[in-house]
This record gives sequence, structure tokens and C-alpha cells, in this order.
Amino acid sequence: MICFCTCGNTIDIDYDSIRENIGSNFPDTKIMVLNAMCNGDDLEKLTNELKLGDYKGFLFVGCSPQIIEMKLRLELKKNQLEDIVFEIVNIREQCYWVHDSDDATYKANILVKAHFIKLLNTFYKKIDKNFLDKSVIIIGGGIAGLEVAINLQKLGYDITLIEIDKDLGGYVKKLPIIHPYKVSGEDFINKRINRLDSDITIYKNWTIEWIDGKLGNYSLKLLENNNSDNEKIINGSIIVFTTGHDIFRPKINDFYRYNEEDRVISLFELGNVLRSLNSKNKTEKLNSKNILKLFENKKSTRNILIVQCVGSRDKNYYEHCSKYCCTTAINYSIELLKRFPNSSIFISYIDIRTPWTSEYEYKKARDMGVNFIRGKVGSIEKIDDKLIATIYDTIVQKLMKIDADLVVLSTALIPKSENMELFNQLKINTWNKGFIKSKYAKLRNVETSRNGIFACGTATGPKLIEETINEAKAISMEIIKLLEEPKLFSNYNVTIIDQEKCNGCELCARICPFNIPRMIPQETDSESKIEYLAEIDPFSCRGCGTCNAICPTAAAQLQQYSQNEIFSQIKSLLEDSNEFTQPIILGFVCDECAYASVDILGLLRKKYPENIRLIRIPCGGRLSLLDILKCYSDGASGVFLLACGDDKCHYIDGNVKGHSQIEAAEEILESIGWDRGRTAY
Repeated sequence: MICFCTCGNTIDIDYDSIRENIGSNFPDTKIMVLNAMCNGDDLEKLTNELKLGDYKGFLFVGCSPQIIEMKLRLELKKNQLEDIVFEIVNIREQCYWVHDSDDATYKANILVKAHFIKLLNTFYKKIDKNFLDKSVIIIGGGIAGLEVAINLQKLGYDITLIEIDKDLGGYVKKLPIIHPYKVSGEDFINKRINRLDSDITIYKNWTIEWIDGKLGNYSLKLLENNNSDNEKIINGSIIVFTTGHDIFRPKINDFYRYNEEDRVISLFELGNVLRSLNSKNKTEKLNSKNILKLFENKKSTRNILIVQCVGSRDKNYYEHCSKYCCTTAINYSIELLKRFPNSSIFISYIDIRTPWTSEYEYKKARDMGVNFIRGKVGSIEKIDDKLIATIYDTIVQKLMKIDADLVVLSTALIPKSENMELFNQLKINTWNKGFIKSKYAKLRNVETSRNGIFACGTATGPKLIEETINEAKAISMEIIKLLEEPKLFSNYNVTIIDQEKCNGCELCARICPFNIPRMIPQETDSESKIEYLAEIDPFSCRGCGTCNAICPTAAAQLQQYSQNEIFSQIKSLLEDSNEFTQPIILGFVCDECAYASVDILGLLRKKYPENIRLIRIPCGGRLSLLDILKCYSDGASGVFLLACGDDKCHYIDGNVKGHSQIEAAEEILESIGWDRGRTAY
């Protein structure tokens, strides 16, 4: 069946011509023409027809899939029609809006026929399974882990919370004061601990030895820190990493006499001092006694210099901004001035970054007399028992020397090194020496490269407490969406391995950006030889298609983008290559940034030549060398790939892999005497 949408009669294309063309090529095809598919009434007409006609698939002809695809999928799901596959022909944004009416009609005929032929060759198998276990394992008992547990506990899930330390709370619990809440870190954390239900299983002072599994079936082994003989195996459907961060600790001679001079301390150590000064706990005071001595004599706090970005925003150490430093240094300065009003406080900074209400604290600090110096500290020298800091102020363009009684270093927030072993076991992608890399920072920032594994808080990078709490809420919603489904469905586009064709080359396992394919030992006739064949879990596959592009035996086929489907679409798009007045150029367009960019050309009514015909693929990594050569074999004059920009690929590095296929095609063209410029990225 083919369903045309006229978008409220705004697409000036000769629909009769298209229907006549379809009728001559596919005479038994049912054709519907609707006015506005984004309208609920027309959607209902479509679903009613699909129910009555017992169709296996349909072709939608109208606006961009960026607009209508998800709406169609949700409507099919609501009507229990998920088995029906469909193709979308974008004749509005990428046809009528960018070409003159006659050219648009001609091109629409070509596109509709090509997509319909692809639909007839569609390779699709819906895969589902019962989701048996509503269990969640939260690794890390800091503010992020506590928030996730609190958000989920009322839903009756089996929640396990694991903490490597003896106490819950992480670094937040050690903070003397939390802005804008105006409470101590201990009170802030204890309030949340008191909200935990008794049904939550909590393991404190336990280490994870190994972790493995997939969505719906993760397992990990715990060892008690003080008793390695005590071990437990924990199972769960979903894992949440809230493992937190560490603080950069400079080595001797690294930064400004830290570890050499008692009067040079870190911002974290200053927080401990303030917490001790405010605490009634004698033990806590005793633990900070060495630094507290600096504050017993008021002369010791006459001049205090706080140095920002120590180890962060530094290509030799960590290039990221640590986020917490500016607001924390400002708030600690205010606390110090309240306790030692005669002190002079200087903050040396590169840039001051104070989001949300922290801007008010920044103004308050300036009003209280905190001196902000824009410039990095060049050196700190010890002269006659004095610490002399040299700073070049880039605003007044003047070299300054500050006689400091106390130097505080705002050291970088960094990933926990001990987490890397776990991440490597699960093959989770990381960035910047150990932070978990989000699936997509803009819209899917709490998802990881593995289905069923989420992460939030400083495990994924520097965060403020407000951000961490919001991310914990986002994770809770994602988990609820998964666990409340009566059935778990695979993605619409997942790779299926035909093991009869698989030769065990392992290329798919090596190239997959999410490390999904696994080589499974198979029984063979030979006793001495073990054969390994690839296997892909459909509930873990993300559907990028890079394995499809690289598979030498065509054993790995991405549903709805298989080799047969793409080849049939290419052949149809080039059927008129001998008669068309211009050389035909085929473009492969990734479904994320690139496809949206082409749609924007339509929205802006920017014209481009009608001899450019586009093929939508899920990712640049799906493009194979065979696809490119097939285009030239069937009559294309040029081939190009549009993909996401550098470091923007939704599938990690699919754009890079697609580019490598383009480069390989260029080499082949050049070797046979063709212009390598006919292929472009």
C-alpha cells in the first residue's frame, strides 16, 4: 500500500502522474491520499486500513521522516501493528521545496518507485521477549545514586545500591556548605539516606570484582573489602553507574609548592577545614589539626590566595573545565570572610563561571571585598618564610606580587582510575582519561554505549549538584519506560547474523563501536578445531550498520538497510541514467545531523540540482565500498556521503568509518583511470 499526504494541499506535485506510474509498474497496489497525516483523524484512517487490509508494509509519501516517523511508529504501536514495516518518501523538504514544480514531479516519481522497490525487498523481523525482572543495580552511593534510588523505590522495583566506601554520600557529604541550599553536605546527604526504603538492598564497603551481561540479564560479583572470602553474585536487568569522581592531587614540584609547603593546600582540604571549624565532632577536628593550626593565629589568614584551574583547562593534565571550582572558591571565600573579617582574599582565575544562582554569590563576594585577578599564577616563591606569588593581571596588564599567608589550589575534578577496569569489562566508551561517554550529549546524555546501562553525575564528567539531581531524574524516567513495557522490543533496525554465511573473521566484533557482536564457539566435526561464529544480541544492537558495511560474506545484514534493499534502491534511482539530461549523482545521507541539514535547505527554500538523489542510511558507517561501486556500475556519475561532523557522530565514529570507505573508492577509481573527485565526503 502507498499512502500519500498532501500536507494540507500545500505540495504542488502532480499526484495523478505518480499514481499512474505506480499503477503501470505495480497494478495491484492500494493507494490512499490523505490531507494531513499529522492530524489524528487521518492517522486513524491509515491504521484502520492497515488493520482491514492485512498489510505487511506500506509506503508513506509526504514530509520528512524527521517529522512524521516517530508519530507513525507510536500510532502503529498503539494499535498493535508493530509488525508492519514502512518506508518514508520525503517529497516535501527534499523535493518540492527545493525544485521547480515539473522537476519536483519527475523526481517524486523516481523517489516513490525506488522506495517502493526497496520496501518490496525489505528484510525485517520483529524480535520481542518478556521482560521478566524489574531489578536495578545502582553502583555508587553518592548524591547521584541516592537520587536514582529514591526516585525508583516507590515503584516496587528490586533495587540494589552498592558503595565501595564504608559510608554513603561520596564527596558531597564532606562539603562544609552546599549552595544554594545553605546546608552542610552531611545534612544534605543524611536527609536523602533517611528517605531510603528498607526494601532497598544496600552494600557498603564492597568492591566489584567482575561485571558482565546484557540488557535484562546483567551479573556482577561483589567482594567485601575487609573480608575477601565473603562474596556475592548480584543480578539485575539494568545497571546505573553513579560512581562519582576523584580530585586531582598534584605531585611534588608539579604546582606551586604543593606537598612541599604546609601553607599550600587544596580547595578540598580548605573545605575540610571549614567543616571542622563548624563541627562539634572532636574527632573530625583532630583529623584536620595540622591545617587548623594555620587558622589559630589570625595573622596566618591575613592574606589568602586561591588559585583556580590547577590541573584543569591544562593540556598537560586535564583539558576540561571542572565546573565546581569557581562557585566553590567563591562560597568558601564568603565563609572565610565571615569568620575572619580582616582577611584579604585574592582569587586568581582564567574565567569565572557561575551558573544559575551562583552569580548572586559572585556579586556578594565582590561586595565583601574579594579581589578577583584575571591571570594565571606564574610562580610561588618562598622568601624569608613568606610565600610570594607572581601573577600577570591581563585586565590591568600589570605584573602583581602577592604576599600570601595561605595558598589554596582549586584542583581538577577527575575520573576515578579504579572505575576503568569495570568500564573495560563492559566495553563502555569513555572520554578524557576515564569519564563515561554519553550516547549523545545533547539529547541522550544519561545513556551509555551499552543498552541497559545508564550513568549520571560526575561519573560522566564534571557536574554541579543541581545537574546531578536532574540527571538522576532523567535516568529514572528512562528506566521506568523500559521496565513498565509488557514486552521488550528490539530496535527497528538491528543487524541479524546469518551464521550459515558467517566465516568467523571477527571483523564485525572488531569494528562495532558498541562492542555488541560476540564470537561464539560452535561444535565442528573436527575434535581439534573450534569454530567461532558471530552472534549479535538484538536488544543490545544500536543499528548503525557498520558491521553490515564491513562483512565480507554478507552474513551481517541490517534490517531495512540490508545489502539487497540498498542495491535495489540504487538500481531504481539510476534506471533513467541513460535518458536523463544531466549526470545523476547519488548521495548517502546519515539519518542524524546530515539528513536534518538537508531538510533545513528545504525549509529555507534553498535550491539544489534535481540530478542529486539521496539515499537515507542510519549512519555514515553503514556505507560500504560495494554500495559505492554498485552506484557506478548502475550508471551514477558521482557518489558522495553526508555524515555528522567531527566528534558529533551519534554512533561514536561511524562518520570516520564511512569516510574510509569513500577514500577506498577514490583509490580504486584512480587505479582504473577515473577521476577520484567523482566520489566525495
